[in-house]
Amino acid sequence: MVCCCSLALVDSGIEMRDIVSSGQVRCTKSGKVLVNPGAVRDDEDEEEEGVDALVSFMNLKNDEIVGRGILTMPEPLDESKMESLIDECNLMSKIIRANINSYLVNSV
Repeated sequence: MVCCCSLALVDSGIEMRDIVSSGQVRCTKSGKVLVNPGAVRDDEDEEEEGVDALVSFMNLKNDEIVGRGILTMPEPLDESKMESLIDECNLMSKIIRANINSYLVNSV
């Protein structure tokens, strides 16, 4: 996901330092991180309740992360699960940024 305001500024040609991108992941009770929670799931995943998390962030210089997470959960997340959720979102963010950069370079 990309923030619509960021995308509109990029599309209009206004010079920016960064764009706001985000990813959505799902953490099951067994600790498995599903990168595309909207995709068709196994029967095992359908029966297994988990935590839905939306983690949005903007990478700054030196790969520092400014973030916000919205979690709905029956039980608290431990630090290692939260780290894996953020890592997967960071990976999705880099893929989105690479696609946008490729589009901008090829459109010139």
